[in-house]
Amino acid sequence: MAGDWQVTQRLLRAGMDTMLLKQRVVAENIANVNTPGYKRRDVTFPAILRQAERRLPLRTTHPQHLPRPTAPGSPQVVVDTATTMRNDLNNVDLDREMASLAQAQILYNALVEQFNRGYQRLRTAVREGRA
Repeated sequence: MAGDWQVTQRLLRAGMDTMLLKQRVVAENIANVNTPGYKRRDVTFPAILRQAERRLPLRTTHPQHLPRPTAPGSPQVVVDTATTMRNDLNNVDLDREMASLAQAQILYNALVEQFNRGYQRLRTAVREGRA
């Protein structure tokens, strides 16, 4: 069980770090909503997806389905150059960014809750073992 908890703890921490980064990036997007030429940024997390995929392998039926992440390492900040929202070439959509910020906060809170529950289970096991 301890080994499983260590793996789970590492994944939960990586998820929390990713959601914190996502919140910072979205906040930058919101701060630059009126900056001419600013291109919104987003966060990708290929390493976390690869770890999850190793634990639960996905099978594809066509090479174009579920492309595998190719970037190494931890979450990455990417620039969205494919879209433009206004004539000044800025592509920040305030409604989209606010929804993204709320989603990142909800996911972060869920990860923290799972992290705390894991420690509660360990505390309970230790207390029950003393009897």
